[in-house]
Amino acid sequence: MGLSKMRRYEDVQALLICWKDAIKTFKDQRTDLQRVLRSPYNFGTEAIDIPSTDPEKYLDDEIRKFRDAHDKEQNLLVVYYGGHGDVLTLDGQLIIKCFDGTQQPYVEWNARQKSFLKGSKADTLIILDCCHSASAIESIYCDQDNVVELLTACSIEGKAPLRDNYSLTSKLTDLLNSKDLFTTGFGTSYLYNRLVHYQKIKGQVCLGDGEDEKGVTPLRLVLLSRREQARDLHISRRIVPDSDDEEADPEITDATGHESKPGKQNSEESEAPGHQSATHRSASYLNIAANTEWDLMNRRDSAVDIQSPGIRPAYIDTWPNMATGTAPPTKGQPAARAALNPVQVERSAFYRESAEGRPWVRKMAVDKGDQESDHQAWFQRYASFLAKWGLTREAKNRTRPYKIALLGTGVDRGHVLSHDSHDIRGRNFTSEETAPFAKFFIAKVTDSHRISNADIVAHSIEYSVKEWQVDMIVLPLGLEIHHDGVANAISQAIRRNIICLAATGNNGANDRASFPARMHGVIPIFSTDSYGNPSPYNASPMRDRKNFSTFGENVRVWRDDRTDEPAYKSSTSLAVCIAAGMLAAMLVFARDYLQLDQRDWNTLHTPAGAEKYLELMSTNRGGYEYVAPWLLISNEILIENKSRSEADFKNAIKSQIVTALRHLR
Repeated sequence: MGLSKMRRYEDVQALLICWKDAIKTFKDQRTDLQRVLRSPYNFGTEAIDIPSTDPEKYLDDEIRKFRDAHDKEQNLLVVYYGGHGDVLTLDGQLIIKCFDGTQQPYVEWNARQKSFLKGSKADTLIILDCCHSASAIESIYCDQDNVVELLTACSIEGKAPLRDNYSLTSKLTDLLNSKDLFTTGFGTSYLYNRLVHYQKIKGQVCLGDGEDEKGVTPLRLVLLSRREQARDLHISRRIVPDSDDEEADPEITDATGHESKPGKQNSEESEAPGHQSATHRSASYLNIAANTEWDLMNRRDSAVDIQSPGIRPAYIDTWPNMATGTAPPTKGQPAARAALNPVQVERSAFYRESAEGRPWVRKMAVDKGDQESDHQAWFQRYASFLAKWGLTREAKNRTRPYKIALLGTGVDRGHVLSHDSHDIRGRNFTSEETAPFAKFFIAKVTDSHRISNADIVAHSIEYSVKEWQVDMIVLPLGLEIHHDGVANAISQAIRRNIICLAATGNNGANDRASFPARMHGVIPIFSTDSYGNPSPYNASPMRDRKNFSTFGENVRVWRDDRTDEPAYKSSTSLAVCIAAGMLAAMLVFARDYLQLDQRDWNTLHTPAGAEKYLELMSTNRGGYEYVAPWLLISNEILIENKSRSEADFKNAIKSQIVTALRHLR
């Protein structure tokens, strides 16, 4: 449809709705959409969070205020909702709800939509990214001249995909970021055609991955249209003062409660794609994040000529009984070829070879002495940290044990965590190093390196939630494809604010991160050496996710009964166990040492709160967020509070945590 039938608007305002207690995925997707609407489109945006208490009154008030402020004939209004949805069985009306399932609270959407539209003057685009969203269809009001369109994630009977890459919000955000759209403007029919084509391409790309997370085709419905002529809504970038000399957007919070002013954007950023993976954001370690053999980090290895055909980086085998089925190969990698050119990087004396100036080749240690040095370098520092901050087994003021469920082969990985579990057999030489104060519950889900029945994993998760009532679930295992039973069990755990961590697999860039590590709400854990350098067997970082990593190479796990020598293993399965122990230790540190008040603790001990907490104790390394607990307590805090009281020091740390959690409330 030509531009002649489209109206150019004086102002465009967007109301972006989520639930206050919604999972982080929904809020992150809304934030991404809000950022695009603000820049490059220069639309006004207002994000609101529906509270669980008296949600209908709150939403009625906010919608009324939004309409009163912006409902003018020359304006375009955008109303967006992202979250869970369902249908009332009696009259087929759409309800929007905070949680999946039958839990309250919920709000009847159709009544609010009808109240908003009746007698309105502004053209309106309603975007609903929820299950059964087409149930919002209403009869046309023939006595109005404005245009109202409804863009829904699915049909009346349909289920909207939650996963980032396939949700309507993510696809819409990606398309709106396209330079050919925001520089010329477009109609909603053209936008819808692009969305459908986008879905078609994504479906074709993913036909072979065996997942049911590909999503569904969105729908475009016209609720109101001018009687004189049918026309599209026209969306184009608003020209504001100084828009040719734009600066970076101010940070967008989840919900400000106030209208956001159109932001400014850096002219260089406007030409970049809307989303960049973690590998793109890491210039110095771009090659590491891609799991190639090039590494800029100088370890204790001697200089090696990369053209030498005799050099073969060795990979340590992983657990012989691990359940991911993605163990690193025991054979060496192919030798480096002379034709393989290194990544071009700025030369520095820190990593330059004296002869040819080539980067060092990072190798995983194969010598027992080097393996023991790796293990000791990390665990001795960790043990010192625990002792310094009162996190040892003998520490006083422990309010209650922290309960962790470990699902795997039932024995081996427990060695990394604790000495006390009655279900753990065999010798243990890291008993007080990771989580000496915790109580462990071990569930054996497989005897082999592969999982023959994923339903057992789902049942174990449900049992951990209902019977053991654990605080945390650790999954040192992975599946190649999505499994509904496991996903549902994890979703139930997340709704109870049980923190879930999962290993990401060990086959490098040859496989995606394993399921359920790639499931939103689950914290994925990758592996590093004792210096925080990403392990070669890591999967590539996931887009638009926090890709946490920690020590997982050359972990001393037991002694060989025949030789009485220590054994060392490497895998993301070990890394996730260590990460779980660290996180549990730091949660107890916040609860018992810092003595967070109950409200702050309740926010911290949620999946979203735990992820934010890990961010505070992490630093970007090779495209991954390397986690170590001592990173929480910066040198600045130590120096600033050196001569102050212990209470002042606690308050400084608490302030960091509470500030980070503020937007989750």
